[in-house]
Amino acid sequence: LEALWPDTFVQPDVLKSHILDVRSALGDDARNPSFIETQQRRGYRFIAAVKDSAPRMPKWGGALEEAPVDGSERVASIAVLPFSDMSSSKEYEYFSDGLAEEIINALTRIPDLRVIARTSAFAFKGQNKDIRRIAEALGVAHILEGSVRKERNRVRVAAQLIAASDGSHVWSGSYDREMTDIFAIQDEISHAIAEALETNLGRRVKRLASVRQPANPEAYQAYLEGCYYMHQVTPTGIGRALECYQRAIRLDPSYALPHAGMAERVYYQAIYLSARPREIVPAALASLARALQLDCSASDAHLARGVFSAFYEYN
Repeated sequence: LEALWPDTFVQPDVLKSHILDVRSALGDDARNPSFIETQQRRGYRFIAAVKDSAPRMPKWGGALEEAPVDGSERVASIAVLPFSDMSSSKEYEYFSDGLAEEIINALTRIPDLRVIARTSAFAFKGQNKDIRRIAEALGVAHILEGSVRKERNRVRVAAQLIAASDGSHVWSGSYDREMTDIFAIQDEISHAIAEALETNLGRRVKRLASVRQPANPEAYQAYLEGCYYMHQVTPTGIGRALECYQRAIRLDPSYALPHAGMAERVYYQAIYLSARPREIVPAALASLARALQLDCSASDAHLARGVFSAFYEYN
């Protein structure tokens, strides 16, 4: 518990929940385990046979690609690191983290591109490691890093696409805009990555439509702030997240994601803070219904609804 959650209050039952998830993913049986053995009053032990194997790293040669998974076609891969908050007040970490996460979401709409999940990429937050080592650890050909400087109603975003093979810059861009243009910046960065793909892979990259954005940029900022606090998974953070989501909904009642965030927050309350599900889940289901009514394509809402179907309704 101290190694995994050094700065967060976590009950021992949370570890049991994670072990259950891992066993489920591996198809392991706790009574006759092949991978994870329970040791009473001590914890868990990994028991599967392990052999050392050199990692299969692609020969990039400066191209945005890696070796094909099935031998049929080259597959591009990328990880987006948390953006640095360069604002003078250093109060916009929530915004820089949220912007990086939204760019991850935009890049996942490129079918030709394998994008590393937020949780894995953000594990390197605040670590001054060599880009090539990070790329090797994540198993990607390229890294996208950047910075955000927000002052009042203006934001300056800088982003660089770096080749893991030699640490060279493949593409870089700088954007100085009003906050009302933040969604355009996200799209421009993702489109620039797509163009780099087309150039390096020698084929056209399919681009899917952008997700529905809020009408009020302040609502978007409040939503990002809520996500930032919720991912801290602390009683204080989850309380702050509620305030932020409620503010986002007041600013833009038609914005679906804060409603989904309200429901995800309830999930964290039940799993990590020992709240009683029967008392809080019905409101979460109502929030999800509203989110899907506002935007039926909101993936966060579908994900949260699936979680409650599985762990609350046992469906």
